[in-house]
Amino acid sequence: MYCTLARLFRIVSHPSPYPRKKLLARPSHTRTIVTASSVPWYLVASVLIGLPATLWSYKCLMMILFQRKILYMGFLPPGSRTTKIDKTNWLLRGLDMKELEFPSIGPDGKGVILRGLELSQERPASSNRLTTKKSDSHPDRVLIYLQGNMGSPVSRLPLFRQLLLSDRSPFSSGHTKLLIVPPRSFYLSTNTRPTQPGLLNDYRTVLEYAWANYPQSRIVLYGHSLGGTAICCMLSELKHDEESNSVEGVVLENAFPSVKRMITQSLYPSRYLPYHYLTPFVFDPWDALSALETSHPHSLLYNTPILFLSGSKDSLVLPSMGKEMFEAARLRNGTILRRWVLVEGKGHDDVWQKSTFWGMEVGSFLKEIQR
Repeated sequence: MYCTLARLFRIVSHPSPYPRKKLLARPSHTRTIVTASSVPWYLVASVLIGLPATLWSYKCLMMILFQRKILYMGFLPPGSRTTKIDKTNWLLRGLDMKELEFPSIGPDGKGVILRGLELSQERPASSNRLTTKKSDSHPDRVLIYLQGNMGSPVSRLPLFRQLLLSDRSPFSSGHTKLLIVPPRSFYLSTNTRPTQPGLLNDYRTVLEYAWANYPQSRIVLYGHSLGGTAICCMLSELKHDEESNSVEGVVLENAFPSVKRMITQSLYPSRYLPYHYLTPFVFDPWDALSALETSHPHSLLYNTPILFLSGSKDSLVLPSMGKEMFEAARLRNGTILRRWVLVEGKGHDDVWQKSTFWGMEVGSFLKEIQR
């Protein structure tokens, strides 16, 4: 008993040298409250201005670098570059189809093979072989169709059927051959990088093919959208001579004046969008308006009658653009037939579907240039 009390006394009078831990001690730190007044103004400004500017700059740079992917969309809709026309398709009933394949000639045609179609009205089996062979080599008219910037002949079969078989079409009477040969990177033609010089080279090749194979036939060029613009640019570079005199007329359906005009007037008309100011960086200008305004008196463009067709509901190529091109052509040479027609209720791709009005206007144009 005595030993136990003595030991307890020593523990109390001589505490342990190690400090006791505070079990309920709270962490001691200072709270910092950030307010708007404590953030530097230049940091706020750099975020509000720099972030949108960076995003817009990136978008503009991508549009400049990939502009040809946007302009030449032969890969859309999916399958356009690989799908062939099925000869059993009901849209080909009453039509003879021949597949064409020949190399693109000229300085920009190296290694490019053009593939397309030749369509005509089906000849009765009872017709004389000699007469049929002669009419095949000497049709009354050759219609060369230049397509827009996307799709393939497969998706345009209803149009081709309308052109050759409809009672309302001026091309259904007589013997007409329809040539559809898409340029490089479209349909089954060589899939190489498309450029303005390259496409013009391919289209000249198609025209020269028609001159070489049908020297006694009248030729009409029919262009839709980019195809119509390409016709103006191509004919401005060709000389009007005895061979080219077989081109009796041009039909332009919703052709646009230039890529730069499309950017500033149709696609991005607002001056508050940075895309509006990208025109200096356009690779392929396709300036059909300047070609019409400055066409040389000895050029094929200057001396060829032109019919301009514009859809009143076309929100892509505005009707005012078609009228502007018509005015430029008429002022440049008023002695050659120029006509502008507004097709009411139709848009960019369906002008031809107003068959009665369309056929009447195109037919009237062709009759007038044959006088």
